[in-house]
Amino acid sequence: MNLGKTIQLPGIRGAHDLDCAIPDSGKTRRVKVYQVPAAVSDDQYYVSITEQGATEDIPPCLGRDTLLLADYSLSGDGESTINYIHEEVNNNA
Repeated sequence: MNLGKTIQLPGIRGAHDLDCAIPDSGKTRRVKVYQVPAAVSDDQYYVSITEQGATEDIPPCLGRDTLLLADYSLSGDGESTINYIHEEVNNNA
């Protein structure tokens, strides 16, 4: 499991593993990773990247259809601070 400029999470509840990169911005951002229905995203993940002070980006589906897998802060220099990791993700890491 890796949460920072690169996100690597084990798949849970039938989803594949997640491996993606966060683009550099030089600004502090809040990153949330959701599991969403396949109708929203083929890989069943939605990564929300919100710069400090901006309106939070949320998945384009009902809240009850999402599962928050991880929530962390990413500083401009790439340091991450974990706010939340879903228990199933943590156990499969």
